[in-house]
Amino acid sequence: MAKRKRLADSAMLAISICQDCPIKAECLAEGMKPENIEHGIWGGMLAGERILMAGIPTNRTIRSDAITFAEGVRLWQGISLTT
Repeated sequence: MAKRKRLADSAMLAISICQDCPIKAECLAEGMKPENIEHGIWGGMLAGERILMAGIPTNRTIRSDAITFAEGVRLWQGISLTT
């Protein structure tokens, strides 16, 4: 649990850095590419958020785990991915 919290804290820090980035949109476009979509933070979005946004089937464990992690991070921030 402590490791997951540290990862979430790191993710929230990275997302906060993205907020004012002048190339945020271009970065997100790069993150939506198939080779990048399952990994990292691109354009201020977690992998799970990009997977949901792209409508990619979540039949692979890594995708389901990424979505679960993104939901947890956003809940810690007070944001729901389902609304």
